Amino acid sequence: MIISHRHRFIYLKCRKVGSTSLEVALADLCGPDDVVTPLDGARTRADPDRRINWQNHVLPRERWPLAARLKVACGMTTRRAGVEFYNHIRADRLRRMVDPAVFDGYFKFAVERNPWDREVSNYFFQHPRADDRPPFAEFVRTHTVRWPIDNFDIYTIGGRIVADRVLRHETLEADFRAVMDRLGIADPPSLGRARARHRPEKGAWRHWYDADTRDLVGRLYAREIAAFDYAF
Repeated sequence: MIISHRHRFIYLKCRKVGSTSLEVALADLCGPDDVVTPLDGARTRADPDRRINWQNHVLPRERWPLAARLKVACGMTTRRAGVEFYNHIRADRLRRMVDPAVFDGYFKFAVERNPWDREVSNYFFQHPRADDRPPFAEFVRTHTVRWPIDNFDIYTIGGRIVADRVLRHETLEADFRAVMDRLGIADPPSLGRARARHRPEKGAWRHWYDADTRDLVGRLYAREIAAFDYAF
């Protein structure tokens, strides 16, 4: 997640949508006062030998409410105490942590992806080794049902989309250029492929499904399917 005061935008980071590549590119645009959450070792485009470090991801202590101060003093982490920004923070929590002028006035954007395609990507991400990979149907019925991807809650509040634009993973390059134009960034960074190594094949996701898993994923992610007219 990034809050850029320099360029007046908020990037809401969703899961399994090419988000790390986008965040690495956006980090190159950030100034010293901008918020960048930890990127788990991803590297910047501008300097591949320099690991991108997070910055300003914990609220200044003078802005902590008394309850948070007491919680941290008793050993609670700053994240659980509600004074730390993190990668996949939800919009409702973020709104509580920043000035209303920032949340309401900055251009907010996120990326979404066809949920059926996204779940195949998640399958390979969770099980990169072929010898440790369960059947896809088993993965969906166990892992996906228990831990569904929560992207819809990252860019919505109370079921309403609060992002000013939700980019499509399927047209990410073009959508990213449009956002850069909207922000007035004349020479935007290019997008890399920070975490594309897990899945050996691209585009061929339908054959992983049978009727039951197709319908199950459709029910689990009905909100984003309806919001963006995704189809199997």
